Amino acid sequence: MFRVVVGKSLDQRRRLGALKIASSGDGVFVTDRVLKTGERGIFNIVIAEPVAARTLLTKPSKYPLSTVESFRNRGKDNITVKWFGSGSILNLNGDVWKKHRKIAQPAFHKSMPVLLFGRLTKLLFNEFERHNNHVNVATYMQRFTLDAIGNAAFDYDFKCITTPDSREIRAYNDIMSAVLSPLNVLVPGLDKFLYKWSKRRREVHAGVDILNGVFADIIAHKRRVIADQKGQHPNGFEADEAEKDLLTLMLEANEKEAEGSQRLTDEDLRNDLVIFFLAGHDTTSNALTCALYYLARYPEMQKRAREEVLCVLGDEPEDVIPTIQQTKNFPYLTQIINETLRLNPPAIGTASRTVTHDTELNGYFVPAKSGIYLDLWTLHHNPLVWNDPERFDPERFAPGGEYESKDTYAFLPFGHGQRQCVGMQFSLAEQKVLLPMMLRKFDFRLAENSVHRNGLKITPQVGVMGIRDMWIDFTPRY
Repeated sequence: MFRVVVGKSLDQRRRLGALKIASSGDGVFVTDRVLKTGERGIFNIVIAEPVAARTLLTKPSKYPLSTVESFRNRGKDNITVKWFGSGSILNLNGDVWKKHRKIAQPAFHKSMPVLLFGRLTKLLFNEFERHNNHVNVATYMQRFTLDAIGNAAFDYDFKCITTPDSREIRAYNDIMSAVLSPLNVLVPGLDKFLYKWSKRRREVHAGVDILNGVFADIIAHKRRVIADQKGQHPNGFEADEAEKDLLTLMLEANEKEAEGSQRLTDEDLRNDLVIFFLAGHDTTSNALTCALYYLARYPEMQKRAREEVLCVLGDEPEDVIPTIQQTKNFPYLTQIINETLRLNPPAIGTASRTVTHDTELNGYFVPAKSGIYLDLWTLHHNPLVWNDPERFDPERFAPGGEYESKDTYAFLPFGHGQRQCVGMQFSLAEQKVLLPMMLRKFDFRLAENSVHRNGLKITPQVGVMGIRDMWIDFTPRY
């Protein structure tokens, strides 16, 4: 016998109430009706519980993404569509999505450019020194990850670390502010009005055109380079796959597809690159900022993590870039990374899905056309899932720790199933290069006047959690 879903409204913009809601039921909640559909009885359902999460993430045909039509309905001139494209690996379903995933996934698994990450970390060290080692790491982690994804995704150096005010970066920041503003998300038609009456909005649209031109030039250039190499080396060209950029690997995989219908067009590639660019920097920069915060706030944990790093990389007074193999030999630092991702998941939830027909979820009756959203933030903070969930405790992820007794779907910083974040290993590699190098180079602590001294202050944003003014004082060890 089915139950009817009941519960208090779970408003993502009011995170302070999330724990109260999570502890008041079994992790399945109703939010407001989707009024824009004009249909009575159509609800948004939020889940924050492992069993329901498993059902949602392992049955994509039963719960397809609902973002595809919402993108198309905006019109091709809408700023969101102009920037993200009408279809990408993020918001497609079925066989078309599989085509994108088939090309992208092997590329991400091959590309693990630790030398690039290390080189960029050294540039950070220079910038820290230039600012007397008193820096806002939130800003610098964003610059680091922008340069990392720019170089690693399509071999394009934005030079954010050393030249943060370039034309492209200004355009990118303006676009993301416009696209992710709550008004743009809730009132898509507002963009057309603003374009007509606001010079500033027209400038943001011009920024989209600038970056679209950059992406088009990059793709065309890469095609020429690959063709030239093929002409010069007809029997194959030997190169370090791990250090190749993602676009090169994707183009090579694309060319190997025998059927033309299974190949991605330049527009497909551009759309996916934009998604990788967005997902590859904001989420990882937040993760790095939070990890540095916890290490700075808990000196004993910092000391233990440093001792582990020195055992692997040595303690010579010089910068050392970990190899891919060495990044696998930091178990305690990995526990810190995992606990950071539990408390501060890179994305606060998954993309919304739609129920294709009347169904059951966790014993609840869910009517067709209902929207379903997995709230990762509340899942990771749910006291019915985690013991003392607000406490930072890396020992949860130690051998024999709390996590080993949990359902796999209790910890989903990168999602799970077929739609697990394709860049998961790439992001973790960034963290396992930068953090060990930081620990070797510096002792560090929160600045005396830090707004985060008594706890991490999170700034809600659309889709991700923002962190501002993370000032940390670094003391060089060599």
